[in-house]
Amino acid sequence: MTQLDELRKNIDEIDQKIITLLAQRFKYTEEVGIYKSKNHLNA
Repeated sequence: MTQLDELRKNIDEIDQKIITLLAQRFKYTEEVGIYKSKNHLNA
């Protein structure tokens, strides 16, 4: 594996972590919205 290949692999691994974190964040923001709706909260 060349240095360039290794760098690209590292970028791909970071991208996957970012995608996973964004998916988790979306799940929690959706849960917040549901909670706020059920409890009649605006903020």
